[in-house]
Amino acid sequence: CHTPTGKRQRHCMQVSYSLNAFIPVCGGDFEESDDCGSFLEVHGPSTPYDNEEAMLSQTKITTPMSNGMYTTTLSLKYKDDPSRILCSYEYHDIQVGSMVRVKSPISCCCPPWLSPLRDSKEGAFFCPKRKYAKDGGPFAPDYNTLEEQYADHEFQQSFPRCPALDGDDVLMCTQERVFAEDIPKGHSGRYFARPCAPLVEADDSGGYSSADVSGIYPGVCPIDDRFASCGITPSSGLCHGKDHQYTME
Repeated sequence: CHTPTGKRQRHCMQVSYSLNAFIPVCGGDFEESDDCGSFLEVHGPSTPYDNEEAMLSQTKITTPMSNGMYTTTLSLKYKDDPSRILCSYEYHDIQVGSMVRVKSPISCCCPPWLSPLRDSKEGAFFCPKRKYAKDGGPFAPDYNTLEEQYADHEFQQSFPRCPALDGDDVLMCTQERVFAEDIPKGHSGRYFARPCAPLVEADDSGGYSSADVSGIYPGVCPIDDRFASCGITPSSGLCHGKDHQYTME
């Protein structure tokens, strides 16, 4: 935005104010003090990080009298931190670098997970994957440096390979190829990766299942669409067979 004097600033917004009363303005030794004078402040609703009284941003008023509307600029830096910007939005997807608060712990039963040791090459995994991260998909960290991106490139070529997903997070399942008898057991060429099958209604009792999970579950995992191949953990707290219990606790 631009200040009333025409100076361009980053991460700010123009605001106007009008008041038919005297506005206290400090001068002398206190003219530049942030503890003296009148201010326009930004506050927000109570959150796990700040209460309503927390001052998120402010700008000092320098006009003791207002006749009509006065314009000034208000910084959108969160508590004057240039790496954190004030915004108000609701978005369905988790964005890269977002801070996420899980309101209540939840667990779901997903297809059997691919062994980190690769002693078995059949199982489920999240794309995109990262070399230095335990989880991929919506929990895969972004690259911090170009060196990290280069180091991760070779890992992307290893088994199992993620297809080109245009930035989407997908739960993938590996599957043995048809007519794979000529390929040695344990060779990654015997397998291909595909999106795991979503759960569908399996019987009249309202249970849900798919070809990739080991049993019938009371419903589809409610975390979001990325977990449509997973079921709600039964009341026993245990998943069926070798199904993988995915939890955010």
